[in-house]
Amino acid sequence: MKVLRNISILAAMTGTLISCQELEQVRTFSPEEVVAPVLHDNLPDEITVTSENMGNTVTFTWEAADFGAPTQINYAVEAAYNNDTLAVMTGITGTSSEQTYELLNSLLALSAEDGGLGVPADTPTDVDFLVSATIGETFGKYYSEGVTVKMTVTEAERTYPMVYVIGDFCGWADGQTQELFSFSGDEVNYAGVIGFSGAASKGFKIRGTETGWADDSNWGTDGDAAAPEAEAATIQLISAGSSGNIMAYSHNFYRFTFNRSTMVLTNELSFDQLGVVGDFNSWGSDVVMNFDTEKQVFWADIEFPAEGGFKVRKDGAWDTSWGTATAGAAAATSGVFDGGVNITAPAGNYRLYVNFNNPEEMTWELNAADYGTGGGEEPEPEPEPDYVWSLYGATATSDGAWVDTPMTAHGSMFGAESVDIPAGGGFLFRSADQSTYIGPVSSLAGSDGKYAVTVGEGFKVSTDKVDAIISDAGVYDFWYVAAVDMAYVVKAGESAGAVPGTYGLAGTVNDWGNSRVGDLAMTEENGYFVMKSVHLTTSDAFKVRYDNDWSQPNFGLPSKGTADINTGVPVSNGGEDIKITVDGTYDIYFDLDNLTVYVMSEGRTPADI
Repeated sequence: MKVLRNISILAAMTGTLISCQELEQVRTFSPEEVVAPVLHDNLPDEITVTSENMGNTVTFTWEAADFGAPTQINYAVEAAYNNDTLAVMTGITGTSSEQTYELLNSLLALSAEDGGLGVPADTPTDVDFLVSATIGETFGKYYSEGVTVKMTVTEAERTYPMVYVIGDFCGWADGQTQELFSFSGDEVNYAGVIGFSGAASKGFKIRGTETGWADDSNWGTDGDAAAPEAEAATIQLISAGSSGNIMAYSHNFYRFTFNRSTMVLTNELSFDQLGVVGDFNSWGSDVVMNFDTEKQVFWADIEFPAEGGFKVRKDGAWDTSWGTATAGAAAATSGVFDGGVNITAPAGNYRLYVNFNNPEEMTWELNAADYGTGGGEEPEPEPEPDYVWSLYGATATSDGAWVDTPMTAHGSMFGAESVDIPAGGGFLFRSADQSTYIGPVSSLAGSDGKYAVTVGEGFKVSTDKVDAIISDAGVYDFWYVAAVDMAYVVKAGESAGAVPGTYGLAGTVNDWGNSRVGDLAMTEENGYFVMKSVHLTTSDAFKVRYDNDWSQPNFGLPSKGTADINTGVPVSNGGEDIKITVDGTYDIYFDLDNLTVYVMSEGRTPADI
């Protein structure tokens, strides 16, 4: 039997809900009549977190609170230990939440100074979990009674607030970004090393959201100002959907600092390679270090035949090098300093890690256990996507033979850019395992049984296909928009698919408009703007916007959440991304007059509701 500890309900202030609600919806309630949420007593009696079970989950469920007024209630799951309380999950509008052991462990095990609850590691400890409910800061919180779980946590590394660097180097893809970290925790000053793999000059931006885009944290260049100089020491950024890609840099690695208040990006350090040189190789050619793009640290396996010194330097030269503060026998890990003296390594084989992210606390580490492991601290290989596409056809360099040109994923789209095509070159799209071929739908075939592409115009694609043919030789970009089974061929660098002066869908379906493919244009039908037969998964997100431009009206959910299928969902200008709960193919209707979006099962209309 679990122990239920009485957690007193916090007093809430009497008031009138105003904020964004319509006046006629405002109702005064009596705090003494509020019914607090009730956390269900179905949590495990004990949870022991280990390095092997971090992916396990625990689900919290509760009875809804009742504030006596028809308004949105925001819930949080909180943990209490040693007279301290910490929110572990926030922004919940439903009555359940699932979380991994890993996240719980990191919040519980960190010290209070590092933003955690300070639960001792490797020691079974009673932690109370409770649910809070509120309808706004003015009204305070109402708490459930606590449910006690005996938690055994393991040591956790501190995490920091982050902003996200995204660009051509990662295919503009969510989940592939690198980060700048607020090491002070002030959420104003950020720093970090970004590995661009030679693609920095192709453009990147900084954003405040891990997935999707928001105009209030979409940092790029100001198109109305002079273009930044090459390798600029600082760049003044703006935050807007219209901000431009940052394209002033060309090296492989940069340590940037970014001030979120002033929106100034500073180039603190740049280089093309980081190397290790020392007694172990007679101070000869550098051992070039690898870069772990997930942890954003450098590493290399080094064999030290005898105790000796080494240093780290950039670009194989002594112009800039790093060592330790004082000479002597090496510790397992220590600080790295500009210049400095030789770092002393004992005899043995080690993986050397170098972390330059925090300019105030650069570090190195010698790790014997990770040597030769094929990665050690490296990230696990990313799982293969459900499908990866290539452009399969003749190119100017293939002498007429059909070859694969890999297509880069941009959200749920795929693109092959700057492909040199001979006159009369044919093509299809095919999956990486060569099991699926996509091309112009067979109804588009001409008298020769093929489809002659009109450059700049979209065409429907399907597995019921014919070959596509490009009449004129040239360099072209190819786009396959999987969400609506459409493809485009445009001259290299030109935009595809944009229909001006109308509403359309922008989201993962078109890489949020960042890959020169326009929004999925909606047509007017019976008082609605409509886009039919859109393939969506639960990982997709979209908004409805006007004229392919984030500075124009764009509509999403009033708060974070999902849209129910086959029902009207209110939306607001500048709202949150719209997501769904079930994979499928949908017809999407937008009622502009009543600011309502309908995600309908294919073939159904709002009139069927």
